[in-house]
Amino acid sequence: MRICLVRLSSLGDIVMCLPFVRTLQKNFPKSKITWVIGEPFYPLLQKLEGVNFIPMPKIKSFGDLIRAKKMLGSYEFDVLLATQASLSSNLLYPFIKAKRKIGYDRFRSKDFHGLFVKERIPFHKEHTVEGFLRFARAIGAAEISLDGSIPLGFEEEAFAAQFNAPYFVINPCSSKRAKDWNYDNYLPVIEYVKKNLGLTPILTGGPSDKVICDRLEKESGCLNLCAKTSLRELAALLKGAKFLLAPDTGPAHIASAFGTPVIGLFAPTSSLLTGPYFSKDQIIDKHAEVLALYAKPREKRLGWNVRIYHKDAMDLITVDDVTKEIDSLNLR
Repeated sequence: MRICLVRLSSLGDIVMCLPFVRTLQKNFPKSKITWVIGEPFYPLLQKLEGVNFIPMPKIKSFGDLIRAKKMLGSYEFDVLLATQASLSSNLLYPFIKAKRKIGYDRFRSKDFHGLFVKERIPFHKEHTVEGFLRFARAIGAAEISLDGSIPLGFEEEAFAAQFNAPYFVINPCSSKRAKDWNYDNYLPVIEYVKKNLGLTPILTGGPSDKVICDRLEKESGCLNLCAKTSLRELAALLKGAKFLLAPDTGPAHIASAFGTPVIGLFAPTSSLLTGPYFSKDQIIDKHAEVLALYAKPREKRLGWNVRIYHKDAMDLITVDDVTKEIDSLNLR
C-alpha cells in the first residue's frame, strides 16, 4: 500500500505524529509511507527509518502553489491521510493523486477542508495524538504503537554530552504571547531549583525569543542557548534534562517523546487536547478556570477544544503551583 501523510506544521504536531507513523509501519510493514512535511521541520526527523519525506516550503503565493504541484505531480498513492486542515495544507490535497482521501470530521475541519477529501474520520473528544491514530484505524490498523521517540545521531548526542552537570531546561516562549507565563515568574523558580536541587538552568527558544531569554539570563545567571541550537541539538538537550518547564509549545512534545518530565503550563489551551502526551502527571492546567472566567457561552459549550487567549489567563498559574510540581518529581 502506498500511503501519503500530510502534516506540514507545527513543531508540536509534527512530533505528535510519530506514534501514528509507527502505527502505520507496525500494521502495514510492506507499505511505502511518504510524509509531506514543512521544510523547517524535516531536519528533526530526517533519520526516521522507513519514511520518504517531501519537505515542502511554506506556501506564501500562487507561485509557491505551482511549485508544490510540480513537486507532488509525479507521485501516486493508494491513500492520502489529510491530517492537517489548514488553508495551506488543504490547497495541496488536489495535487496529490490518491484513490482514497481521508480527512477530519466536520467538527475539527476548517478552511473548507471537507471539499478536498472524500472520507472523514469519526468525531471523538480526544487528544491530538489520538486523533492522528484514528487516521490509522480508518485504513484498518488494529495494533497501536505509542512510540514517539525521535531518532538522533552521534553529533546530537555529543552536543548534549558536553553538559555533564545535571540540568533542567526552561523554554519560556510559545507561538503566542497569551500562552506565555509571566516571564518574571521564572526568576523565583530558577532560584528555588538551584538552591534546593542544585541543577543548572538552561534557557532555550528560537530567534524571536532572544530578548526574553537574554533578560532571564542577565537576571538569573542561566546558561542561555536560545537561538543557538538546531532542532536536533535541542532534542538531544531535552532528552538529557532532568525536566522541562514550558508553556504550550513544541519543545514540550519533544521532551515528552523522550520520557523527560514536562511541567507544562496550560491555561488558554487545554492539555486534554494539546498537552505533552507522555508527560501528563506534572501538567498544570487551568483551562477549566479560564473557561469559567473568560469564555463566551458558545465557547463554554465547546469546552476542551476551545482556545481562550485572554491576557490574564496565564496569571492563574502561580509560582507555588510550579514549585509543588517540581517537588513531585522527587529529584532531591
